[in-house]
Amino acid sequence: MHAPSILPWVARRNALSLGRAEELWGEAVLMADFHFGRGNVGPDYWKYALETFLRLARCDGAALVADPAAAPAASPALEAIETQGRIGELTLSAVERFLRLGTRLWLASVARAANDEVALAARRQ
Repeated sequence: MHAPSILPWVARRNALSLGRAEELWGEAVLMADFHFGRGNVGPDYWKYALETFLRLARCDGAALVADPAAAPAASPALEAIETQGRIGELTLSAVERFLRLGTRLWLASVARAANDEVALAARRQ
């Protein structure tokens, strides 16, 4: 498993040790394996793994706070803004998946229609 060259930069940016960043990269690759299948490695696979790694690195610092009372208290307005941001991110992710599915179905129907036309033309001859 080859780690991305931006791994040290992401580790520094998110206040992670290099070892922890490598662990998170391994988890991201495992998630990509689960999502795409082990043998289906391509550009979408690596894009998914990298996006997952960046999310894991961003969230890892928050997960290190064991006691919620030890975390700095946030104002209700700040919590509402953060929650809205998370909901917006989830919504965009869902819309992206919906559009990708729609595109795949449309392409499959176009290919099916082209195959039907070819078969119909062969029968006419």
